[in-house]
Amino acid sequence: MKNYFWGLALVLVILGAVYSGYRVHDFVRNPKIGEPVRFEPSVMPQPRLMELNRERFQIDRQFSIGYSSYLGEKSLLAVNRFMKNLGTISAVDFAQQLYTKENLSSEGSLLIMCTREGETRLGESESYTLNISNDLILLRAESELGILHALETLLQLATSDERGWYFPGGKIEDEPRFAWRGLMIDPCRHFISKETIMRNLDAMAAVKLNVLHLHLTEDQGFRIESKRFPNLHLKGSDGDYLSQDDIRDIVHYADLLGIRVVPEFDMPGHTTAWFPGHPELATIDSVYTIARTWGVHDPVFNPARESTYQFLDEFIGEMAALFPDPYFHIGGDENNGKHWSRSPEIAAFKKEKKFKDNHELQVYFIDRVKEIVKKHGKTTIGWGEILDLGMDKAIITQFWWPRMKDMEKALAAGYRGIISNGYYIDLFETAESHWLRDPVREEYIKNPELEKQILGGEATMWTEFVTDELFDKRVWPRTAAIAERFWSEKSLWDIDTMYERLDAVSRHLDRLGIRHLQIYDAGLRNMAGITNVEPLRTVMDLLSPVRSYRRHQLYIEANGRKYTQATPLTRPVDYAWSDAPAARKFNQTVRRYLDAPKMNAALHSNIKEQLELWKNNHIALEPLLKARPQLREILFHSENLSKASAIGLEALKFVKKGKTAERHWGEVHLKTLNAMKEPAGEMELQILAAIDQIVIKAANVPVE
Repeated sequence: MKNYFWGLALVLVILGAVYSGYRVHDFVRNPKIGEPVRFEPSVMPQPRLMELNRERFQIDRQFSIGYSSYLGEKSLLAVNRFMKNLGTISAVDFAQQLYTKENLSSEGSLLIMCTREGETRLGESESYTLNISNDLILLRAESELGILHALETLLQLATSDERGWYFPGGKIEDEPRFAWRGLMIDPCRHFISKETIMRNLDAMAAVKLNVLHLHLTEDQGFRIESKRFPNLHLKGSDGDYLSQDDIRDIVHYADLLGIRVVPEFDMPGHTTAWFPGHPELATIDSVYTIARTWGVHDPVFNPARESTYQFLDEFIGEMAALFPDPYFHIGGDENNGKHWSRSPEIAAFKKEKKFKDNHELQVYFIDRVKEIVKKHGKTTIGWGEILDLGMDKAIITQFWWPRMKDMEKALAAGYRGIISNGYYIDLFETAESHWLRDPVREEYIKNPELEKQILGGEATMWTEFVTDELFDKRVWPRTAAIAERFWSEKSLWDIDTMYERLDAVSRHLDRLGIRHLQIYDAGLRNMAGITNVEPLRTVMDLLSPVRSYRRHQLYIEANGRKYTQATPLTRPVDYAWSDAPAARKFNQTVRRYLDAPKMNAALHSNIKEQLELWKNNHIALEPLLKARPQLREILFHSENLSKASAIGLEALKFVKKGKTAERHWGEVHLKTLNAMKEPAGEMELQILAAIDQIVIKAANVPVE
């Protein structure tokens, strides 16, 4: 009897824990059905602390917002954005939708308490707390920036069931790990419009990014209006540039969202587009035109002439006045020095200054420009190539690849850094690969104390393969995973739950007007015409562009010429996902199934059904492949998908029965599958490795 009571007490303790509250990914009970369900709050970035319980705040027409203490322009915009977006998500017609300083009261369903104005600057407090009960949501923040972030978290928490939309009860305490959390946009190689930039500011705010880095000059385009030197944009942009009014609108709207705008004017290299309007700035006397191909080009500023620095003084002064942020990016990367080495004038200058090589000349030029930037009240940022341990400690280095080996030494010497290495989203890598790279990596930083010298990081979107129409799709949703790495605790490493939250935030961004999903659907329709797009979608969902810079070389091999600025980006590879969604989910299902085949009959059925669909898809797609020439690039993949699926189905039978196929059978099929992994149309089929694993399991083939 004593054991019975002790057992009952233990059960009651466990039940008390179940009903009292849960951290993220614990089980909760649906209060109406009464059966345990898995509740996954799909918040990204994941808050530092999130404890949920059984309470729920029901969202209805009477939902209202009250405000205590400070109310500023940022807060008011955030409140109205929140109400508009919550209405979009829930379809609730709120009794009060538009709030003004005059009609906001000190009472409401959601009560906001803020201490002071939030200044959009590096190091401003961005922390917040949320307490959600059945009757009240209490939001506390020191500055307005915390309010902005809290409302974005609350919006992602909105959940529905048969009783309607609600916010789950609980407590959230949150603050960012890093103060600098950026997205770099390159509107130069392909022009990115003001409208696209503004729309992506909304997406940045949704995932708590707070720096927009605009790379405004490049070999392929000078993309900002200069009233002092109008030939820069008139002759260097093909007419596609951001006016100064555009910039003011972007800066103002970004500020209201708590996002800083940092401009970049790359120099002394990557400067071809400066020279059609001002050839006197160039090292080699020539007639210059905008570069139309990608890569590192030879034209470079002439550092031997005082007139170069006088020009830059006036130009930087004009731009410094346009951008209020105290940081000013001067590039400084990838100067190959070829024009310097060809110039007698530069040779004489190096001799006069006793410079041993072009590197010392580069240091001289950067030093001169840094002083100009400082004169105009700004702090210099540059890519890794500018790093000089003798420079002013205020200067910030943006680490990408060059000088990564010197990063720890620089941080130990007191310099500050921003990390972009690992976050180049133009390279078609998966969200997983970006998310698994922490800004503070032991391969570069052995001393964890140096983390305080790292301000944060930036995802970088270079636009060789990105047009204005494709932009949202190439940036999202992967950048949300990077944003989490910049905001959340370092201890997050569960890939499966990351993808669950990433899928949810992708749908959330779609509801907010980001076009990444729409672009994909529109691309399928454009390629397929008026016919049924589903057979095409089936294959495209499994394809990804080749990683890194391989697209350039494969295009040359296939076409005998390089990609140019005018090359249409409307082929299958341009619409393919970097994270092929159906492939990723299939690969995950196969992995879970093969861990314990006898215990996963449902997963077996799921895999079998999927393979049968893929096996027969080529027959449905073949007429379209013949009718649409631009789709013939996926013929290789469509045929291979059918063949690989047949192999997978055969292997699956052995696995299910627990029998082992002949080893020779397995080796032959693995060789066949390996041949299918060759790229075609600059794309790769992403489910072949999973089918490999089924074959290996079926034939017990040793893994090399």
